[in-house]
Amino acid sequence: MDTLKRIWVASIAGLCMAAASAALATDRLPYDEAMALMQQHNAMVIDSLLAEATPRSLALAATVLMPVGEDANEIVQQRREWLEKAAQMAPDDVWVQWLAALNAAPTDVVSEPALALQRLQPDNGAVWLFEVQAAARANDNAGVTKVLARLGAARRFENPFMATTLEWLEFYRGHPQLQLSGFAPELSASAAQIMATSRAAASAMPNYTNLMAACNSSNSPLETDRREACLAAGRLMLNESNTLDSMQIGVALLRWAAAGDIDEITRNAEYFTREYAVLASSALEDPVEFARYQADWLQTRNEIQIARNLLTRAGIPLLPPADWKPGEMSLSPRQG
Repeated sequence: MDTLKRIWVASIAGLCMAAASAALATDRLPYDEAMALMQQHNAMVIDSLLAEATPRSLALAATVLMPVGEDANEIVQQRREWLEKAAQMAPDDVWVQWLAALNAAPTDVVSEPALALQRLQPDNGAVWLFEVQAAARANDNAGVTKVLARLGAARRFENPFMATTLEWLEFYRGHPQLQLSGFAPELSASAAQIMATSRAAASAMPNYTNLMAACNSSNSPLETDRREACLAAGRLMLNESNTLDSMQIGVALLRWAAAGDIDEITRNAEYFTREYAVLASSALEDPVEFARYQADWLQTRNEIQIARNLLTRAGIPLLPPADWKPGEMSLSPRQG
């Protein structure tokens, strides 16, 4: 996850924890007690989801399980078992298969849910990340290059973060009693969105470690076929991603693969991401703008398009002005 996305997600998580503290206790509690109260809240969420008895509700419930303490390994195993069951119940549900694949045990064999994703979405480059991971764990260098080329030849790159956020948003809208109270007044209208985004950020972000390692040329130059595969993967992620974090990974791949236009790409991406981070934070506190912002989430299911719409409404150009310098903000007054 890129730095700005980490900051934004961390700020959302911080808002949730602050709201939890206000909602669950009137006095400041020791960390252990606060965590216990959060566990109690999570238990209520899990009970509500399990009562729905659907593959999607079971998958959501699994992601709420917190692998902490002495029982962490057992909790991880329970999460995997629930997700495996959900995947078996809904073999053609792309979103359920995604969550199961993300939580499968790390081995050099591609998991059944990941294979299901290849069957269901062969044109989605993101589903081939699991094949990259398996080949890397098997130390199959040629296999990694082959899969990278397959990934780069895809039509789109869509990970499950957006869909997971919308699943949680639907849940919290249908269960207002489970929304944490205690948010600042200006954030009350966006509480469900904040909580949904926080849940998704904790459970639906792909692991790009092996992909990045495969294209990292810091220690030695990339071989020709590997460089070409990394360039193709980077272009796909830059231009056809549905989230900012995968777009930024695309920028990194292109930098390592020495794309000829990398300076322009880096400048444009930094500008776009910085402007969006500021506007997205302010949108959470503006009821009118938040209504538009959330409508974009529901209609586009694409964070890049959401960012474009947000900048356009604010009168901010999508590309940096000629005199813009990295690290600077160039926000113009918000327009109606």
